[in-house]
Amino acid sequence: MLGQSNLESGLANQGQSTSATGLSLPSALAMTPAGGLLVADQANNRVAFFEAIPGTSGAAASAVLGQLTAQGSSSSLTRRGLSGPFGVAVGGPVGARRMAVADSAANRVLVYAEVPVAGMPLPEPAAVIGQPDFESALTDCAANRLSFPTAVAITPLGRLIVADAVNHRVLVWNTVPVAAPIPAPDLVLGQSRPDRCVRNNNDVNGDVAGRGTLAFPVDVWSDDTRLVVADSGNHRVLIWRNFPGANLQDADLVLGHPSFTSSAPNDGGAQPTASTLRDPEGVHSDGNALVVADSLNNRVLVWRTFPDNNGQAAEVVLGHQTFNQSVSNDGNNDGGADAPTAQVFNYPMRVLLTPESLFVGDLLHNRVLRFGR
Repeated sequence: MLGQSNLESGLANQGQSTSATGLSLPSALAMTPAGGLLVADQANNRVAFFEAIPGTSGAAASAVLGQLTAQGSSSSLTRRGLSGPFGVAVGGPVGARRMAVADSAANRVLVYAEVPVAGMPLPEPAAVIGQPDFESALTDCAANRLSFPTAVAITPLGRLIVADAVNHRVLVWNTVPVAAPIPAPDLVLGQSRPDRCVRNNNDVNGDVAGRGTLAFPVDVWSDDTRLVVADSGNHRVLIWRNFPGANLQDADLVLGHPSFTSSAPNDGGAQPTASTLRDPEGVHSDGNALVVADSLNNRVLVWRTFPDNNGQAAEVVLGHQTFNQSVSNDGNNDGGADAPTAQVFNYPMRVLLTPESLFVGDLLHNRVLRFGR
């Protein structure tokens, strides 16, 4: 566990001032090629870098991006500063690894041509997406603007995917832009064109969920073949079996509902089931299993093999004893919130699946949990 000294604590920064060992609203997670771990530490306005996966709870970060020291936490609209980063990603082909940070409150994505390496100075961003410069935080609906982007993904072939949450769209660049001028995205999902930003825009029925519409998409994953999007406002996860090639392209599968036109939390039920979702905020896969952070149900769902049916039930639930619970910290299944433990969550926001581990950004417990596989 990172961010806390023990599994029964949940205070931001361990109840103290900002340090290398504390976290405050951690969300996205990413691995570096050398086995390091990056954690988007939102409320501390930084990305924490651990040179290797820590072997003990409460380990200190090796360095931080966005702050001059590990004790800093100020928001900053500069080249090296950060303002509420929700997302971080590392990827691309060997020899051309890139890193990106969704600097959400600044309405921008920072792109790094290099990845943090142990013992080396931290890289500086090479380019900014969504803003004309590193000192702006404009928000707009346009091909060259963003509105509270919450997640980034870089695929093995080098595509950059951005969840532009408040614009209700997912943007795709076929190669990661690392220099100005930033080209227009090659693809927009959830909208028919880059200058439309309508919730559930299907060009016909307005705000009605459909096969290709989006409402506050907040996380993305892709292996260059399949694409998975956490469509939080529609309380579902959308899956494209083959990477989309057209704007507003229909998804092939939906999780959380039996059909693409349903959008109620927990599919309208009073309690969750193994097949429903409520504000899913995180998705990740190792190419076989699929993991979803089902945030407002305070749980993480696992499909041991990649789903192939609409509304398919998850096989494993973490955070609760059964699939029908939703209260945070309800370790004894009595319907009431208790203290944090090693088995419960309070708004799990992001997930990262590796060959050895599952990492969970447990947002409101201000910690990152690691589960062995």
